[in-house]
Amino acid sequence: MHKKAPPIPAQNFTFGHRAFDPDTGCLSLHYHADDVDFCEKISFPDSMRRDLSHPALEKAFEAVHIMAGISYYKAFIPQNIKDCALTQKEAQFFETLYQQGLGEFAVRNGLDIFDRIQFPFDDKPSSLPSSLPLKRQSLVLIGGGKDSLVSIEALKAHNEPMILMAVNPAQPILDCIDVSGCPSLVIKREIDPLLFELNATGHVYNGHVPITAIISAIATCCALLYGCDEIVLSNERSANEATLSLNGREINHQYSKSMAFETDFNQFIQTSITSSLTYYSLLCPLSEAHIARLFTKYTEYDDVFTSCNGAYKLHTEKIKGRWCGTCPKCQFVFLMFAVSMDKDRLLSIVGHNILTNPAFIDDYKSLCGLTDQKPWECVGEALESASCLYRLSQDPSWKDESVVVHLCEALKAHYGITVLETAYEELYTPLDNHALPERLKGLFS
Repeated sequence: MHKKAPPIPAQNFTFGHRAFDPDTGCLSLHYHADDVDFCEKISFPDSMRRDLSHPALEKAFEAVHIMAGISYYKAFIPQNIKDCALTQKEAQFFETLYQQGLGEFAVRNGLDIFDRIQFPFDDKPSSLPSSLPLKRQSLVLIGGGKDSLVSIEALKAHNEPMILMAVNPAQPILDCIDVSGCPSLVIKREIDPLLFELNATGHVYNGHVPITAIISAIATCCALLYGCDEIVLSNERSANEATLSLNGREINHQYSKSMAFETDFNQFIQTSITSSLTYYSLLCPLSEAHIARLFTKYTEYDDVFTSCNGAYKLHTEKIKGRWCGTCPKCQFVFLMFAVSMDKDRLLSIVGHNILTNPAFIDDYKSLCGLTDQKPWECVGEALESASCLYRLSQDPSWKDESVVVHLCEALKAHYGITVLETAYEELYTPLDNHALPERLKGLFS
């Protein structure tokens, strides 16, 4: 739990001016929390960048300005939000993002923010977004983990033109880009260092923000600047499952990866920026287990990819190597690979057998739905984890590992064998709940 009553109060959060320098490609975003001033900078490289003067680009910059502002707003949670030139629909979109995207932050800080966050709006009718000449080319976000790599290889096999995009990429991401052989864009995001200084003092609130939403807004600018007509993410179906329910409200660590956000943001793009650009997750129909099975075909990434968030820390010390082997993300991904990947190959990738450590039994209980909530992490559905762990209890290569032995009976008692077996088989059937374009709908069937 973070500090509940920060000694630095602020009544007003104001979106200051923003400016884009076409010569340097730097977008400057200014914010004010009463008398505390912040400036964030986002740099778009000149390689392949188009000279574009169009209302859609200014509207995309506005979206980045507001979405990135959540990092500074949450430090104070001021009573009033000011200086946003939004329509009522746009204000509702950003209110939902701030409320849902800061849900975990609020719970862990003991705050009630849902009625507090209100964006001002103008009653004037909005002008219809114009079309924009964009190439048939996908801007694919790459995160250095199994999900985006499966998307990239699937699109390559489908002969889809693409550019990869990463924001402040750590070495594993750069290595994965190199192995992919695809053209890429590296975007630099400079969060105001004052924010980290304030966080270090404990004088402001701190916690989780919907980073995927922020990166998605940056990607929208990239699509316009570099001429792409689709933004492709690799969020899987488990992003739709809440981390916990509290007082009748679902709190989702992965809200900005969910289908709800995807639908809302795509509609925002279409109605407020340009009708020429679409935004969707290629893997939305798939389970984590299904994605892991698909990944096993791509051995070329074994030495460079990682799904451990410890490798991507910004202002805390990164882990040595690519897998810490102790966090919920490592524990979950190891489980997903264990049911589909050769055991020796998996141990070679991660470095050791996570399922042999009895200290992780409670962690796996949380992953499998045997506790009140899942970890605050990007992990899969509780029943998915449970069914995969039960599956390992039937596998001679894994059935004697400490975690598997200890939890097998508890899983059977909690879910029943029929539920576990049925759920496991269902993991490899894509769902119909997605927004894939027509040409890609059968890509994984």
